[in-house]
Amino acid sequence: MLDITPEMIAEHFHIIRETARERCWKFLKVYGNIWNTCKPFFKNERGERILQQNPIPETRSLLKQVKTDQPKRSVIPVNLLGKYVVTLELLRSGEIQLNPEKEKAPTPGLIRTCDILLLSLFTAFRWTEAQNLKWEYVNLDFGIIRLPGDARDEDGDFDGTKNHHDHWVPLSSYAWDLLRKINTERDSLSPFVFPSVHNPSKPIARFQHVWKRVSTVIGSHLSPHTNRRTFASAADASGLGYLTVKRLLNHAFQGGVTGGYIVAGFDPSKERSNFQKVCDYILDRRSEHLGLAKVEDEGIDQREAILKLKRFALELGLDPVVALEALTKGGRNAAA
Repeated sequence: MLDITPEMIAEHFHIIRETARERCWKFLKVYGNIWNTCKPFFKNERGERILQQNPIPETRSLLKQVKTDQPKRSVIPVNLLGKYVVTLELLRSGEIQLNPEKEKAPTPGLIRTCDILLLSLFTAFRWTEAQNLKWEYVNLDFGIIRLPGDARDEDGDFDGTKNHHDHWVPLSSYAWDLLRKINTERDSLSPFVFPSVHNPSKPIARFQHVWKRVSTVIGSHLSPHTNRRTFASAADASGLGYLTVKRLLNHAFQGGVTGGYIVAGFDPSKERSNFQKVCDYILDRRSEHLGLAKVEDEGIDQREAILKLKRFALELGLDPVVALEALTKGGRNAAA
């Protein structure tokens, strides 16, 4: 360590930066911490400390012209949101193939990956939360998921939510239907909602090739946190306030003494309308994409489309004229 100079550290910093533009800064921090940790323990025969001045401050001075890169915060943009949902649904059903050159039915790994991506999009779960989701956390009768703050799970890598508080998620219509479907299709007694393909006692692994394929099809980068950011952005676009979005994401919130008296598990369903607003916003984008895709692929018979709307309104018990007026004049406010 004594032979390592600030110039040598700066040179190594640039080598790391060529392939890991964020990790190079962590390298400086870790090296500085190692130096400070070791400093009290290494002494010469006279009891004097061998390690003196930490070289990292001088190294940072040498690198002061290097700007810190802003982290990439990937999100599915609104114009691709509908396409994203439809792509996952079609991959899951086998209507489009992961590898068009080798047509075959969707594998269990592909189906579970699509399901986990869809569920996290409608619930804002972190990847590890969705990956390690267990059926014991899910109440399909009431449509509520409870993510434990302290899981102490020996079967997976999940040890509880990030802020270590229980997170109650009342399911929106799409997420509820999806979990019912997954439960119906279960082919093992695995405790996990998304079990490993080869070992049902473990959670599913991350299938990077599926992520890359989806990213290519929709034309937008996909990362473990993309769905969470997309949910938050959709919640904001839906008109939900900052604090509401914060609660839905289960971000840490200091509520003072009063906050300690409010127990989230008292009435978990109270946030369902907010999750449903985000769900409706995403499904609107899905419908827009399906409509545009249909026009592009097949054209559209307007008369037949209007008749379908009329029949659908009647099936729902609505007067078609009143329903049409609500759609054209009131828009989303009337629907709400």
